[in-house]
Amino acid sequence: MNTRPAFSEALAEPEASLPRESASPAPGSTGRSWSDTTRRARPVGSLLVALFLQFAPLVRTLEPAVVGVLQPVFLLLRWATAAAAVAGGAHALSGATGLTTASTVRGTNGVSISYRAGITSDAQGTAKSYSATGLPPGLTVTSRSGGIISGTPTTPGTYDSQITGWKNNPPSGNSFTATVTFTIVDVAPGISEPPQPRTVTEGASVTLTVTATGTGLIYRWLHEDLELANATGPSLTLNPVKFSDAGNYQVRVLNTGGSILSAKALLTVTPAIVPPVFTVLSPSPTVYEGETVTLSATATAKGTTPTLFWTFAGTPIPGATASPLVLPALTPAQTGTYRAIASANGLSTTSAPVVVSIAAPLRVQAIIPGASQVVVRSDAIAGRRYLLESAPTLTSAVWHSVARGAAVGTSIELTDPTPDPEFRIYRVRAESF
Repeated sequence: MNTRPAFSEALAEPEASLPRESASPAPGSTGRSWSDTTRRARPVGSLLVALFLQFAPLVRTLEPAVVGVLQPVFLLLRWATAAAAVAGGAHALSGATGLTTASTVRGTNGVSISYRAGITSDAQGTAKSYSATGLPPGLTVTSRSGGIISGTPTTPGTYDSQITGWKNNPPSGNSFTATVTFTIVDVAPGISEPPQPRTVTEGASVTLTVTATGTGLIYRWLHEDLELANATGPSLTLNPVKFSDAGNYQVRVLNTGGSILSAKALLTVTPAIVPPVFTVLSPSPTVYEGETVTLSATATAKGTTPTLFWTFAGTPIPGATASPLVLPALTPAQTGTYRAIASANGLSTTSAPVVVSIAAPLRVQAIIPGASQVVVRSDAIAGRRYLLESAPTLTSAVWHSVARGAAVGTSIELTDPTPDPEFRIYRVRAESF
């Protein structure tokens, strides 16, 4: 009687002739020989066919070297085995064959793992050697050690690896391939140093930082529980800081292994320490000698009212610590450069210069009579307003106003529309500064 290998690739061809007699069972035996079973099966060939159709998935467990089976039934079995091989692809381990170990494996990036694959057949036993494709980077299979896949993964991700069990060692002969899914995740993140509370002046720059452990880290910064756009690094810089930036900050650190949220850090924003700012300052005046000059200056500062004093030609004016500064009956000695100095929050601001000048005495340049009016031309200070007055004599106690106007340049023309037909005296007077 022929003996076939445990792992066979196809059924053997039938013998040329079938035996007609079977040997008697051995004394004390309770079973039947393969030939005895065959002889008894002849009258019930149809029953064998029905049983085959019912248990077709088990066809590959049948011993293909059986002799003495009826030729039609044997051919049917042989055909069914080939069809099952086509339906199962290239997997040829006989029996109830498959993966007997876990089909999913989870590992951590950078941490060594070891997994033993197992492929077996009820009829043929466990595969003798293994090979694999599509393993995560860093893992290898040891074919001679029972399908051990081990190593240190280097790249996170999900890998559908093909594990093949082989009949022989080294790998050869029949085989069966199963899919094992490896999921490699990063080391779960941890926070070793959370962001710290800070106090900063408005307009300055501030940086919050976090120190985290793990691989493949992603950062998400939050301000008052709202995620900040484009804040995706281990540090967060605010420049310049605004009052609206005040509040609690924290950072979420995540990777494929999980996520963690840091403790909150309070950012306190104080008013900016800036020097006072002048909001009001008198323009430089040109006046006539003896007039009263009033200089005004107003400054503001955050959180307080600045103090103020005046200087003349760079020297503080005694007692001049408020606005306005009044210079009565101006003399040539008082002409020159005046400045106001405002102080607040330990800082000072000096105003722009205010130059006080005295113009030449006012005089009439010409009187131009006409048929129906008289024009009087006089020196002037640009921007000042002037009044044309008339009287019948120089000693008149009462002078009458006949015209008024503002000087555009250094002279002005004022017109008397109803001059006296005989005689009239004119004078030009500058209105109060």
